[in-house]
Amino acid sequence: VAGHVKTAKNSKSKYEGLWDTEETDRQVKPLDAAAGGGSPLWDVSEEVHENAGADMSGQSAGGVGVVIEASSRKNEAGLYDNRKTTRTAKPYGPKSDAHGSALVDETTEYYRNQDAFPNPGAPAVGSTVDVSGSINDYGKIDYQKTTRVDKPFDTGLVATGGDSLKIEQSQIKLNQPSVTVSPIAGKVVSAGISVGESGRINARITQITPIAADSGWISYQDRYGLSYFRSFKNQASVPTNGFTDKTSNSLYAIKNEFGLWDGTASRSAVRDDSGGSVEDDAEVNYTIDIAGTSYKISEKITGSLTRAQAHILGTNTGGSGKTPGIVYIGHGKYKATKVIVVV
Repeated sequence: VAGHVKTAKNSKSKYEGLWDTEETDRQVKPLDAAAGGGSPLWDVSEEVHENAGADMSGQSAGGVGVVIEASSRKNEAGLYDNRKTTRTAKPYGPKSDAHGSALVDETTEYYRNQDAFPNPGAPAVGSTVDVSGSINDYGKIDYQKTTRVDKPFDTGLVATGGDSLKIEQSQIKLNQPSVTVSPIAGKVVSAGISVGESGRINARITQITPIAADSGWISYQDRYGLSYFRSFKNQASVPTNGFTDKTSNSLYAIKNEFGLWDGTASRSAVRDDSGGSVEDDAEVNYTIDIAGTSYKISEKITGSLTRAQAHILGTNTGGSGKTPGIVYIGHGKYKATKVIVVV
């Protein structure tokens, strides 16, 4: 009979061939007990029903935020010993921690057993907000919210390169609300600017400072004597000292990107008044016929005006198409042309 536990015990009687029998009938009683507990994240209730007439293991699962575990076994009295545990999730948070670096301050907030993800909206300029999470065993939401606030950072000017004619310095500005780049007289200033993820401005500013250089007059020996060459860079004014009236002088100058002067100059030796030696002269003679008249043409290239004058002495005749006389053709040279009629 359900609810009863019957036992029987047989033993041999003291009388030969007989048995003694002892029967026991125990009636069990229902026992119900409950306990509660939990943690910051959930409440727990525990129910125990022993010697119950019904099986509780088939109970339906809990709703969102509730987890029910039920178990049952049939005991020796034919009744059920049932155990039911109910866990109810509790909202928890925020719990936060803060950390960061020289460029950013970062705060992370942790939430458990929430009904929905938050909508952080548009963060302020200079900040970024990240929310991530998942659905837990209770059907609730666990998430963490991380807020990063960018911090302004400025390296100041540091040397980044250069050579004998210039010094290069760079400055890196990060997470700036604004950046101003202004020209500097005598320098080349350039900048690369971008907008970071948080809406702040990042910039790399480069300054190039020129170094003035002047070789001075460098002498060398050429065909006609001692000549000089000069090269200059990044000068506030064009150097013009050192030129003489005894040399062939040249000067080239142009303003560079710094607004300063680059250029070259030369002082080239020239022949003296003697015009060099006779062996340096060149002479050509030829005859042409025009309308029955023959003309003898003699042309001489010389560095001596005296020898040019001597070349055209005598009577010169026109009509040949060649102009008699002396012409200076540059580089210290004269061309002397003599025309006579051949009889």
